[in-house]
Amino acid sequence: MGEGDEQIAIEDDPNPEKEEVIQPPQVKPTFYQLRFRFFGAQNIVPMDTKTLGLGQNKTDAYVKMEYRTTKLKTKVSVCPEGGECHWNQEFLVPAQVPIIGGRIIFKVYDEDAIKDEIIGSINYDLKDIIPDANGKEGRLNNKFDWKNIYGAPMDTSGKWADKMNHNPEVATLWKGRILVQVVAEKTEKPLLKIENIPEDNIDESRDCWQVRKYAVRCYFYGALCVPENDKKYGVSLRIADKDWTMWEPATSKKRYNRYNAIVTEDLKDEKKNSVLQYYESPYMSIDDIGTIFFYLHYKTKLSGWKRICYWKGSIKKFTDPNA
Repeated sequence: MGEGDEQIAIEDDPNPEKEEVIQPPQVKPTFYQLRFRFFGAQNIVPMDTKTLGLGQNKTDAYVKMEYRTTKLKTKVSVCPEGGECHWNQEFLVPAQVPIIGGRIIFKVYDEDAIKDEIIGSINYDLKDIIPDANGKEGRLNNKFDWKNIYGAPMDTSGKWADKMNHNPEVATLWKGRILVQVVAEKTEKPLLKIENIPEDNIDESRDCWQVRKYAVRCYFYGALCVPENDKKYGVSLRIADKDWTMWEPATSKKRYNRYNAIVTEDLKDEKKNSVLQYYESPYMSIDDIGTIFFYLHYKTKLSGWKRICYWKGSIKKFTDPNA
């Protein structure tokens, strides 16, 4: 420990749930130092928009976590719309085996002069990081990973929007991605602090920003039991920062809309022969893409097309086993 470093007595989950786990006194815990390395982010939704054509669409982004009464926060980095930003800072967080508690949540904010706004959050299951009681390594330990930020739709507020922004499991919108590396190191005296990432680790992370190409095949057939008779509803597929949308069905009768549309650059052009669309991103595997969303849209007179409901699921459900 250095001067000013804080040693933490580990007693419970840093993000406690309602349930408590009692550990038998004969079980001796093993302590670990977790290092959550936040290198940077890409395509964070812009929280600040141009005013009268001045300025830029951007987010003054930072990552924050709370560990009991202590808060850790990265520096603020400007992320322009469609661009990237860099923090190159790491959170040192204490943990133990056997694991007490399940997860750690990191929240992403936009810094504002009056009040900072939450954008969304990411989470980690500690069992994916810390070796178990038998010494088996966590699957994410010492690996680079693009973590998706999930939150509430941009035009919503209130209790349910807060729940979505603070809990990625119930969120309904992808809002950016963060390059993270987590390292678990056994130690007798874990600390709680923030440090700059060593240059060697920053250099090692550069390949993770390389663009990779994934093939997407999607066909919109139709929508059953839509809310109103003889109304037209749009449908869309959202994979991370990419949307494929079909605004107008070919036919709408009673509570059925038929699309028969292939995912192409222009869904209204059904004469294109290709049934493949390519999605380009820095994700290092298909599994890293995470959750995909299907939305149903309805056109209003005042505000145009609005999402009215959705379905979401892991991209693993749609992976070609022969790919």
